[in-house]
This record gives sequence, structure tokens and C-alpha cells, in this order.
Amino acid sequence: MQSTKTNYEMKQYNFQTVFKIIQRYSSISRRELQNLSSLSWGSISSITADMVSNGLIIEKSHKLGYSGRTPKLLTINNQKNRILGIDINVSAITFALCDLGGLVLQSERVRPQELHKSYILSLIDEYIAKYFATYDEIIMIAFSVQGQIDRTENISVSIDKIDGWENVPLRSLFAEKYGRPVYIFHDPDCLLIYTLAKMRNFTDVNNCVALRLSPDGIGFSALIDGNIYKGAGDTGIEIEHTTLVPNGQKCKCGRSGCFYAYCTLEGLSRQYKGGTYEEFLSLIRASETDETSLRIFKNYSYYLAVAVQNLIMLFNPEYLFLNGEMTEYKKLFEKEFYLKLNNNYHSRVFFNSFDTEHPAVGAALLAVSRNLNELLFRD
Repeated sequence: MQSTKTNYEMKQYNFQTVFKIIQRYSSISRRELQNLSSLSWGSISSITADMVSNGLIIEKSHKLGYSGRTPKLLTINNQKNRILGIDINVSAITFALCDLGGLVLQSERVRPQELHKSYILSLIDEYIAKYFATYDEIIMIAFSVQGQIDRTENISVSIDKIDGWENVPLRSLFAEKYGRPVYIFHDPDCLLIYTLAKMRNFTDVNNCVALRLSPDGIGFSALIDGNIYKGAGDTGIEIEHTTLVPNGQKCKCGRSGCFYAYCTLEGLSRQYKGGTYEEFLSLIRASETDETSLRIFKNYSYYLAVAVQNLIMLFNPEYLFLNGEMTEYKKLFEKEFYLKLNNNYHSRVFFNSFDTEHPAVGAALLAVSRNLNELLFRD
């Protein structure tokens, strides 16, 4: 059967294929590119020459441990086309200046002293201004945001615990001031894209789901046929207040038995009768934990396994990724979780290591993906 793609569409596809391989591998030779892309040597030579000419990539000499011709490795040009990724979270605001491949050039994490809309926006503006004053070639700003978002309008609809944070127009607030495109993405989507972009074992994954397990929330993301699932109205899926235990523990939302009530630190602390939320956090962060907290985490592993099995039954993904700050405590529940999980699912479920930079970097990578053709084929 003849291909229905035009010559220009094929050119776009080939350029994207080559760029994404360089993006994933950081440094790679043309011969390796040819092997991984299955393109002809002539195509590889022509495409990479164009990318070097446009300043998207550069060549670096790679010295071998023996005499002979020094090979050239191709890598993303991190002196141009920088993206400022920003993760807005109630625990901290994280800034990550990245190149087109997601390499972090500068990052910092700022804990807000107040959880109020005007203060948070002022803090974000202060740091954006600092990055623009310090670095040239920032071409985009990309936000990773928890809570509800409106992807079409680039609006952050709501974030629990930030007073006054309703329908915040992040794009219009910062695009006009800094003269750059601004994008807003849901934080679980950012973490999922980061995982797929940076972990070479998942190069060809087209169907997967991911949970962001945070101390004060649970985010959900799904990749279906290679595309992020956006749901009706482009708002995605809010999973944390789905019912996990009918008539179960009271949740902050007023209902009972929510996923949130059983699988967040805030929910777990309500089961702990020994003191305040802060005392509970101090306890689980210590090297030794008491029998009560261990029992609570045993229950946590059970309910998390139930939720994961339900998601696998619903979506039948190639993989399910567990991301987020709660993975820092996995020594307290990982073993028990896998004991509770159906054996058939073990090879499909992964706990990923988490760094506070990851959502911001994922947002930057999503912004690059959205503008890839414009970047590759600009004059």
C-alpha cells in the first residue's frame, strides 16, 4: 500500500524522529542515529546538517581511548532556545531553566511564606524577571500546575489551599509582560512526559497511565494511542475524590471513602491518633517508626494496590507509573504494595524516583513538543 503522506509530511516526520532521538540520548553519533531511526545515511546527513545550521544542535568531538579518527557526537545546543519550566505546588514553587532536550541549566525551589494568590503570583513574577535578566534565548515559559486547569484557555482553575486562586489566567499575565509564549499543563502529565522522555526503556510506549502521589493530593495522567488524554472539555481526569471505600473514612471534601482519604499523608494523618499532622510527618520521616504508623502504611499499600488494579482493568496500559513525593516513603510500603498487587501486574507497575525538578522539566518538554515543527522548520 502506498503511503498517504506528502513529501513535506514525510520530511516533518523524519526531522521529528531524528530530533527526538537526540533529545532522548543527549549525545549521539550520526551512525547511531541511522541505526535507531532506520533512515538512510543521506537523510541523516542532510537532516543533521540543517539542524546544526539552525543552531538546534551542535557537534562535539568525542576522544576515544585509542588512536584513530575522532568521532563527532551530536547534542542539543544549550546556549540557544531555552525554556523556563515552573512547577506551582502548595509545598514549593520550582523553577527549572532547560534546553530543548530537558537538560536543566539552572534550577531552584522556593517555599512560599504565604499561600495567597497575590503573594504566589508576585513570587513567580520576581523569579521569572530574574531569569530573563540573567539568561538570553529564553523562548517559552511552561507551567506545571496542580489542581484543575483549562488547557484551552491556559487558565489555572483552582488550587486547594491557595487563598483566592480561582481562574488564574497564567498565560495572559506573563505572556504580555515577557513577550514569550506561555503554556500551562497539568502536573501529572508533566511527570509522565518526563518519564517517557528520560527513561530509554519506555521509548515506544503509546498507552500508559501515571499517578502523582503527593502528600496532599493525587494526580492522574493517561497516554492513549500516543496522546495525553484530556477528557471532556479538555480538563482531564480528577481521580482523588473517586470512591475507594464505600461509606469509609471521612474525606476533606465532605464525602466518605475517597481515594484521597486513604492515599495521601493528609488523609493518613487523620488515622493516626498520636498527635498533629506535623507530628505525624516528623514520625514517618524518622529512621524508626512506631507500630501504629507501620499499620497505617500497611493499609495505605492495600488501598493503593486496589486503586492501581482498578486503573489497569479500566485502561489496560502497557505500564503504570507511580510518581511524586510519596515515593520518598516507599520503604514503608513498597514491599507490602507488591504483595497486595495481582502478580500478573508486577511487570507493568513501576515506582519512579522523584525530584522536585521533574514536573517543571516535563512542562518544558511538553512546550517543546507542542512547538516542534515551528522550531525545526523556522527560517
